[in-house]
Amino acid sequence: MQANSMCIACMIDKQEKLIRPFSDEHKKSDYMHRVLEILYRHGRMESSPWLAEQIDRLYEEFWGESEDYTEIKHQYNQLLLAKEKELVGRIRESEDPVEESIKYVCAANYIDFSAVEHVTEQTFEALLEKAALETVPREEYRAFQQDLRKAKRLVYLTDNCGEIVLDKVLIRFLKESYPNLQIAAIVRGNDVINDATMEDAREVGLTDLVPCVGNDNGAPG
Repeated sequence: MQANSMCIACMIDKQEKLIRPFSDEHKKSDYMHRVLEILYRHGRMESSPWLAEQIDRLYEEFWGESEDYTEIKHQYNQLLLAKEKELVGRIRESEDPVEESIKYVCAANYIDFSAVEHVTEQTFEALLEKAALETVPREEYRAFQQDLRKAKRLVYLTDNCGEIVLDKVLIRFLKESYPNLQIAAIVRGNDVINDATMEDAREVGLTDLVPCVGNDNGAPG
């Protein structure tokens, strides 16, 4: 999917904020011109994840390793693991545990340090508390159920740290509701921002539930 104007503007804004603390204005100007060159040469043909990966490589070339999210990923994985038992209990009491799980996975999509400027545990806790009151689009969910009844295999694409715990919860209820469905999970192949990797899948126990495969890629998105 070709990057749209909003994606391009967001990438430019993000890079300017990343380099703002550095003092060498000449180098910063050179860097931003190189970012703009990537976007000008490839923005009409390539997707946002592809462009972001090229810009990340350029950042490392100019400024060294980008921010390490290892600790914060562990923090949110453990936060959700601590809540897992309680949330599973809530979901199991609902009329449709698969549909209910989807609501919580959607709430956990908030844990995205590339899209959300200030991720906080307090905001996330509030979103989790309201998750049960949200709705899943009726027609889309019915179509999903029909596909699941007919399907033999399902490939589940994970997204962020923390959220991967609720992915595991949803997958568990999918396995209970559709016992003949073979499920495999895909995680990010290389570290990028706070995307879930094989390390996260092992930490939260997803690898004990279904086969997990890295996508051999470090493009965000």
